[in-house]
Amino acid sequence: MTSLLICIAEISPRSGSEQVPQEDVFAVLESNLKTTTEVVKRVAAEGADLVVFPEYWLQGLVQDREYLVHPARYLVKYLQHLAKTHNVSICGTIVEPKSHQPKQEPSVSPFKHLEDENLESNGDVWTSYIRRLYSSDEPATLSAPHAREGDDKDMPAVKSGREHDDERVEQMINVAYVFEAGTGKAVGRYVKRNLWISERDYLTSGEDEHEVFELKGIKMGLLICWDLAHSTAAGALAQQGVDVILAPTYWLAIDSEPASTEFDPSPDYEVDLVRSLCYTRAFETETVLAMCNAGGPRSKGFAGGSGVWAPFKGNLRGRQIASGIQDERGDGYEPAVELFDVELDRLLKVARETYQIRQDWNRQAGRS
Repeated sequence: MTSLLICIAEISPRSGSEQVPQEDVFAVLESNLKTTTEVVKRVAAEGADLVVFPEYWLQGLVQDREYLVHPARYLVKYLQHLAKTHNVSICGTIVEPKSHQPKQEPSVSPFKHLEDENLESNGDVWTSYIRRLYSSDEPATLSAPHAREGDDKDMPAVKSGREHDDERVEQMINVAYVFEAGTGKAVGRYVKRNLWISERDYLTSGEDEHEVFELKGIKMGLLICWDLAHSTAAGALAQQGVDVILAPTYWLAIDSEPASTEFDPSPDYEVDLVRSLCYTRAFETETVLAMCNAGGPRSKGFAGGSGVWAPFKGNLRGRQIASGIQDERGDGYEPAVELFDVELDRLLKVARETYQIRQDWNRQAGRS
């Protein structure tokens, strides 16, 4: 019998300021990483196979905050470290530069000290670089040389010069990853194709087709937030034989405002909508679908509503393992962390025999 112990970590991502901070430009990233680390440690102790985080859970909102995208590759490395160290697979999204080859960017991780408390932070090096890049007309260079370390030892050193346009991030993509437990390998990667309306102003849509990957011998696929509103996205995964769909999400309770207010919708309209879409996608693709939305106070527009859905079962009942990690912003919100023990073989076999939706799709597409 194939089973999967999935953790849904509905945390409340902190977002940085649009104005580049005077000090410690990546303080928000570090805060979100610390929250992530605590969650991973907790779920690993519970024996979870996989933890799913929300969309934007590390960088927060990046519109007009391009400076937060610069260390994307180091966020990847940190998550690989967590997955390998704590033997739990990790899923979530990271906003990355689409095509960015900076020559002067620091070649040390600003998060290395989070992996090893004996190391000093490189935050001052990055703050100097980012502030020169985005806050003035000075050259985007470092005031002092710095050592390269670890995986970055072969990267080119920071050079001097006035190359702001080449160094700044101009185009961004939203990438969902799955990092494998024990190895840290990125076994799943997908660039968001269906962008929410406001995202189209600052993100670039993915062009590659949906791909299926394996985790613990289980075929999985990735969707991100607004992809859930497009049946063809989930259908593309189903036609490749996927059994589990993972969907990091940042779906707010105010996304349809002000247009929806004319019609006096239910206060739960948005959360009901996204949860209905999750159940529908799970049913029509004959899969298990795990969606993790950003949590937080309704007064700040957060919707929550995360969960796991499957044919016959609907919204599965989870086991809460933590009422939440204390929110240092002091607004009283405690993220929900739940475990879902999902048995796949019999459930999906009977669903596919009963509804035969995949068979219909394959027949219509001319496949056997």
